[in-house]
Amino acid sequence: MRLGVVLGVVLVLVLGGCEQLIGADFDEARPSREVESTCESAAPTEAPDISNAGGDVELTLVIHRVDFGDGANKMGVRDPTSKGFDLDSTCTAGDGDPPRCLPPAWTDGNPLDGQRGEDNGVGLLLASQEKLFGLHLISSELLNTRLEQGLDAPIGIMRVRGYSGLADDDQVDVDWYVPLAANPEGMSGFDPLFDGTDEWPVRADRVTGDFSATGEPPDAVLRDTNAYVSKFRLVARFGETPMPLANIYFEVRSFVLAVDLLRDQVTRRWGGSNGTLAAVASADAILGLVPQAAFFSSGVGVCTTDQNYALIKKFVCQVADMRVDSDGPECDGTSLGLSFEAAPVIVGPLLPPSTIAPFCAPGSDPVEDTCSAPPH
Repeated sequence: MRLGVVLGVVLVLVLGGCEQLIGADFDEARPSREVESTCESAAPTEAPDISNAGGDVELTLVIHRVDFGDGANKMGVRDPTSKGFDLDSTCTAGDGDPPRCLPPAWTDGNPLDGQRGEDNGVGLLLASQEKLFGLHLISSELLNTRLEQGLDAPIGIMRVRGYSGLADDDQVDVDWYVPLAANPEGMSGFDPLFDGTDEWPVRADRVTGDFSATGEPPDAVLRDTNAYVSKFRLVARFGETPMPLANIYFEVRSFVLAVDLLRDQVTRRWGGSNGTLAAVASADAILGLVPQAAFFSSGVGVCTTDQNYALIKKFVCQVADMRVDSDGPECDGTSLGLSFEAAPVIVGPLLPPSTIAPFCAPGSDPVEDTCSAPPH
């Protein structure tokens, strides 16, 4: 019984014939419209042409209602490459630019950009898993449902300070907190309201101290002191940080976000709308999510010794589309793109990071594997 779901995955893949995993199987996750050979790169709004705006407005937002582009849009098409930004300044869709790197040769992968160069390898994975495996291990819809119930940690919490409160501000400070689940299974917590009253727990190892005597939250380890607001759109860039996906924390090497800041005229609280987040992680980090994702979905951990692991490894590694540690021809990183909404929140208690016991025996954990080498 424990291997039932995993064997079902194998059956779906085998009965699917000998198609390469990239190609026909990813057709439904390709850009929904043809593109020209050149494109206007999808990039965050540029900084405003002002200086020394100043200000003392402060707001704190929690990311919720994420969308990786894995669900069908209004046209009934899955289009993950409409999410995110052009992270490598290259447009490979259609007859566009040649890619800066390619997935490992053994995968036969060739992931495409969006029509404006958007990069979203993780979105391609999520959009294609149902057709390949016959089930959704993780989806935007499931993540949002669990977040609303407090069962999953949100992607992140941002605290904006030094803001003028006006349409344009050339410099604001943004702290990035790494949150925990509000109401994790088997533990006491709270059901989030997303109305500005939630005191959301954050990881104590990702802040620089403790709350002040007046209740002021500590600075986050990750800060952008050169963020800005242009036409009420906040843009901030960050370096390496753990980021949760289904309560599984993986290392993101860098990311950028942009979100429209809106102030409720009744409550006077700030919120965020029409947000975009784009990030890069190592392809090996995404591969390491495999056992946790399978357990999250089915209660069965997938280890390198499982007979279907080679197929799953190819599925994950073939969407590598970025360079993170290598200057060679092979991509060793995977992009992530999503849209989001953001609600007002209060930085809550500082708690230790959650841990997940390993599912696999030593030597058989995908965390120890690499996309640079084919399966054994």
